[in-house]
Amino acid sequence: GLDIEVTNSAINQLKGDEDIIITQKTLTERAESKVPTAKHISVDNFLILFSCLLRFFLLTFLFSCLLRFFLLTFLFSCLLRFFLLTFLFSCLLRFFLLTFLF
Repeated sequence: GLDIEVTNSAINQLKGDEDIIITQKTLTERAESKVPTAKHISVDNFLILFSCLLRFFLLTFLFSCLLRFFLLTFLFSCLLRFFLLTFLFSCLLRFFLLTFLF
């Protein structure tokens, strides 16, 4: 992942070295005057932003869980087939050896 520090603070407490500032639309002008060098992103409603981020992270988590499940299922299936074929081959080998030797 990325090593990004995220903090929450009032506009009056901004230090001036911030790279990206996300504010509610009505507060963007104040933030721009306090830190003009930062990239400013205005949001109409933080709840909409939060719900979008939450959906993104949940979908990412579910996708990674499903991917792990299918990979483990496939791996288990391959191992099971390998052991079954090995067992079958050894049984057949014993049968033919015993049949032809005796």
